[in-house]
Amino acid sequence: MIWGKDARNNSVTEDFEAIRFGVHRTPDKQARVVGLANAQTHTLSWSYISSMRRTNYCYGWRVYDGFFIHKGPNNPISGISGAIGCIEICGANEWDRFNDTIKKLAGLNDLQRIGDNHLLTAEYQMTTRPPLIKVKK
Repeated sequence: MIWGKDARNNSVTEDFEAIRFGVHRTPDKQARVVGLANAQTHTLSWSYISSMRRTNYCYGWRVYDGFFIHKGPNNPISGISGAIGCIEICGANEWDRFNDTIKKLAGLNDLQRIGDNHLLTAEYQMTTRPPLIKVKK
């Protein structure tokens, strides 16, 4: 959800479908659910995501270190997802709508300037990571 005030001081709230957690597995560790579960607030920056070079969406909102808010799959049920703890905004054209809402609320049309001026924060509410459930093929 994005919320704030526009240039006319009107309240704006927009909901988005997103993936918050991912599954991480390495050769020497068992698969586990990862992602930010604790309550926390971060000022975001617009940043290049080097691990997403294979996509057209190589930029996203850096929460900190390797945690981002970025474009997710058009269809989250497809199982095609690259998040390992990032927030992925899901749905066709929803990433663009997400960023357009940010521009509207910030009063700027440049995502880099919004990040450079520290105009965007993300507030994570505390939750429990969902259990990892093995499904049969």
